[in-house]
Amino acid sequence: MREITLQTDHGTRIALAEFGPTAGFPVVFCHGAPGSRLEATPLAQVCSSHGLRLICPNRPGYGGSDLNPGAGLDDWAADICDVWSQLGISRFSVLGFSGGAPFAMALAHLAGDAVLHLGLVSPLWTWESCAGDLRPETRMLWQLGHDDPVTCRQQLQSMASTGDQLADWLMNYYGESERKIYEKEPYRSAFVDNCREVMQQGYDGVLNDMRLHVEPWPFDPGSVNTPTTCWHGRDDGVIPVATSERVKASLPHCDVKVLPGQGHAFWLTGFASMLDTLVPSV
Repeated sequence: MREITLQTDHGTRIALAEFGPTAGFPVVFCHGAPGSRLEATPLAQVCSSHGLRLICPNRPGYGGSDLNPGAGLDDWAADICDVWSQLGISRFSVLGFSGGAPFAMALAHLAGDAVLHLGLVSPLWTWESCAGDLRPETRMLWQLGHDDPVTCRQQLQSMASTGDQLADWLMNYYGESERKIYEKEPYRSAFVDNCREVMQQGYDGVLNDMRLHVEPWPFDPGSVNTPTTCWHGRDDGVIPVATSERVKASLPHCDVKVLPGQGHAFWLTGFASMLDTLVPSV
């Protein structure tokens, strides 16, 4: 893993992790919520063996990335395009997991033809279309994060105040299909490290994600013409598979692959099978 911190032209710091060879085809990974660049650590060996350069930026308020208060989805996408220019990247694919899907969409919208393929895994979608699909307690907490972030921060801190406590809380929140993966190595260690990185700035990153998830997107999803594949586990207990059908109905070029017997974390063990889609030359 290579750890990098870059600065945009307006001074915002973005912390990245890279896996695989620097000469490999670049794929941008948009982590979940909560999440961080370390979420993809278990994929390092697959990236190396397949010659893939996986680049994972921390979103604002997570780990070493500046919070950038008030910035929107389109501002984040512009910052990533700025960073990509610094890295000399001109064409790439994008993969957004769960709460990272709106950010992946924003990047595909802004970068246009520079994005070869857009992959979405168990995606969170526009709030007005998917909020009703979520568990009631999740929906209410996310809405509170948008409407009253001070009270929401207090509630979150009462649930977990350290990265290790957050890992324990999330493990209890997940269903059996997710725990079967996260309780085994190397996924368990990466999961805990990811939660510790999430909490480096407290709940700043989480609350920022909540705000952006609930706000209307600054673009029409139907305007994104990038070829898109959406993978979703049929047994996903975090974001129901019905959400991916809403994704398909929103996008002009979207193929949905529903995986029987799989939950929210299946992508960690099934990543290699996605590569022919994300990178046709692999």
